[in-house]
Amino acid sequence: MTPEGPRNGPQMTGHLGPRGGPTILVVEDEESYQEALLAGLSREGFHVELASDGVDALRRFVEHQPDLVVLDLLLPSMSGIVVCR
Repeated sequence: MTPEGPRNGPQMTGHLGPRGGPTILVVEDEESYQEALLAGLSREGFHVELASDGVDALRRFVEHQPDLVVLDLLLPSMSGIVVCR
């Protein structure tokens, strides 16, 4: 059981990625966390965009208009709090 009910895949409405799943922007500077989140979210049917710092996150947010953002607060170029604002 998942938050959207029985395990039938993502149920978000909004911008669909190239493979048809909702888009999630993962903003994380640690490569191992990026890889783990990419693997898990992709397996569940989400389209994942990755950003390693705040500047790239803002650019990708405008470009891809994700349904959800997973945002690390401790980023190298600007904090996740500044990105969120």
